[in-house]
This record gives sequence, structure tokens and C-alpha cells, in this order.
Amino acid sequence: MGSLELRPVESPAPVVATQRAGVDLAFRYPIGIGPGQFEALEPRSAHSTYVRVLAEQGIVVRGHDIARVVRLATSKDVTWTE
Repeated sequence: MGSLELRPVESPAPVVATQRAGVDLAFRYPIGIGPGQFEALEPRSAHSTYVRVLAEQGIVVRGHDIARVVRLATSKDVTWTE
């Protein structure tokens, strides 16, 4: 029978710091840093698709997408069917 090896759990602090840095990038570069550029500016992976997309595409693009969804959802011209 093999022995069970316990390894220490990595602290979430570096992951949280990287995600915070991604949000900071989004505010520093409102139109984004460009596709695939997150790792070029940050030494660690984002560990969050939302943070990575926000940083790479920027708050302007994401804000525009959210506004389109809200407009569609609140439009009286749209008929919702099941």
C-alpha cells in the first residue's frame, strides 16, 4: 500500500493579489491591454476568466456589453417566449 503524502495548502493571497492587479489594469487601461497580454504584464495567471477578460478587453468594452444586455432585457419591443 502506498503512503499518503500531505502537502501544505498554498495561501490564496497571491491569487487574490493577482486578481486585484487585473482589476487595477482594467481601470488603468479602460480600453484594455489587448488579447493574451495579461501574463505579459503580470507574473502569475489571473485564475479568473472574468478578471482576465476585464483586464484584456477593458471596462469600456465590458460596460458596453453589459449595457446592451440590460437594454435588451428592458426593451418593450422584445417579446419573450418560452
